[in-house]
Amino acid sequence: MRDAGRTKTRILDAAELLFARGGLEGASTEAIARHAGVSKTMLFYYFRNKEQLYLTVLKRVIESVMDEERTRQIDTMDPTDALRATVLDYFNVHFQRPTYAELTLREAMTYGGKYLERLRYDLPIFGQLMRIVERGTKAGVFRRVDPVKTTLSIIGMTKIFFTFREALERVWKQDVHSEERITEWRDQMIDLLVNGVALCPEGREKPDVS
Repeated sequence: MRDAGRTKTRILDAAELLFARGGLEGASTEAIARHAGVSKTMLFYYFRNKEQLYLTVLKRVIESVMDEERTRQIDTMDPTDALRATVLDYFNVHFQRPTYAELTLREAMTYGGKYLERLRYDLPIFGQLMRIVERGTKAGVFRRVDPVKTTLSIIGMTKIFFTFREALERVWKQDVHSEERITEWRDQMIDLLVNGVALCPEGREKPDVS
């Protein structure tokens, strides 16, 4: 049973990498099996077809964003701290798992989200961020911003760095892949977002409304 679990994980790891590079059409089952070090017959023993394998990979990647325990922790935080923690977690997922940005962007741009729809997924990060924005607004610490537009802005700012890194490196003539540059971008983005939605940005005195 343990060997079976390891074999399945190897197949999923290989499929995640190749689907990220070439999409559903560009990644052949032969290449996935070869990369995983298994036979094509073994691949089809675990997954009926390439589409089911893609759906399983997509589900696994989406679920890597946030687990239930972390969600419960964030739901108990002050809205400002919760926003900062969620954006940090989301950024770190992209940093630690480069295939995440490629797979989710391809799913949106090439397939129009149809496979996510088949998974009947309410993307965890969307719901988490929208709840935080709504909580912060009700608590009077966030401006009355639109939760959907704010969430999309956060996701867009994160993804652009990881999907455009090579282009940005050529334009800026500096190593944007270095840990130092990644940390700088992350901190700048979190500062911009947190202070952008705050009713009173950090470092400023709260207005006297008495």
